[in-house]
Amino acid sequence: AMRSPEWRGGVGRIWEAERGAPPEVRAALAPWLNVIRGMNSGGLRLYPGSPAIAAKLMRRQDTLRLCELHPESRTALQDAIGRDKRVKMEERDGYEALPAYLPPPERRGLVLVDPPFEEGTSARKLDFERMARVARKSVKRWPQGTYIFWRPIKDVEAVQDFDGELATILIEEGGVAPDKLMVADLWVRKVGEGPLSAAGVVIANPPFGVADHRGRGGPRPLR
Repeated sequence: AMRSPEWRGGVGRIWEAERGAPPEVRAALAPWLNVIRGMNSGGLRLYPGSPAIAAKLMRRQDTLRLCELHPESRTALQDAIGRDKRVKMEERDGYEALPAYLPPPERRGLVLVDPPFEEGTSARKLDFERMARVARKSVKRWPQGTYIFWRPIKDVEAVQDFDGELATILIEEGGVAPDKLMVADLWVRKVGEGPLSAAGVVIANPPFGVADHRGRGGPRPLR
C-alpha cells in the first residue's frame, strides 16, 4: 500500500463510503466486501487478488482451477489459497491451458480471463491479442459457458477495437447470441489523468439476473 497508494482512490473509497450507500448498492457489494472484511481487522490493510476472492466465494460443491506461469508467484498463490482440496493449481500458461479444460465435467461454470496487462503499449497490445485468440479457441469448445474478460482502459480506441473483435468472435464463431454479450466499465477519472483511469469486463453468457442490474453505470449490451 505504501509503494502504490492507488488503493486509496479505489477500494479505500468504497470501504469508507459503503455504510452510507443505498441498500441496493450495499447488497450488490456485500459478497465482495465480506471477503475483504474477512482478511482485515482494525482497518483496511490487505486486499485479495481475484484467485483469493474466487476461492472465498466458492460453494462446497464447486471446484476452482488456477494457472500461474511464474514459479515465485505460484508459490505465493499457493500460500494464499492454502490446502483447499477444491482448488487445483498449475504452473502453466493460462492462455495455453484454458481450451484443454473446456468443457468442464459439470458442464456449468465461469471462466475469468484476468491478464497482467504489463506497463507499455506493446505489452498491452499482446494481452489483447492473446485474449482474442483464447476466446476463439475456447468458445468453439464450450459456447454455453460464462466468460468474463477483464481489461484496463488506458487507450479508449484500443479497448473499443478489442471489444468489437471479441464480439465478432463470440457471435460468429461461437454462436453466442448478441443479447448475451455485456460490458461493465468503471470510470473514476478521464483517461490520462492517472495511472488507471478506468477498467471493466466483457461478459459472455452472463448469469441470470445480471442484466437486471442495468442501472446508472451498470452493465450494458455489447453490440
